[in-house]
Amino acid sequence: MALIPTIIAGGSGTRLWPLSRQMFPKQFVALMSKRPMLVETIDRLANIDHDRIYLVGNCDHEFLLADAAE
Repeated sequence: MALIPTIIAGGSGTRLWPLSRQMFPKQFVALMSKRPMLVETIDRLANIDHDRIYLVGNCDHEFLLADAAE
């Protein structure tokens, strides 16, 4: 059975205002380290055998999601 991690990365950017904003919600903010939370979440999957990772987010954040996936 193949494992396909799926990360839900949506948000409106209102809960951690002023750090997060509508076009830059909290998953793209570096809170606990120098790296965004989304990047740290993706990195935690490095030791798990999987074929691909799905990132689900707002289409307005398409390029931020692509940068985090690199």
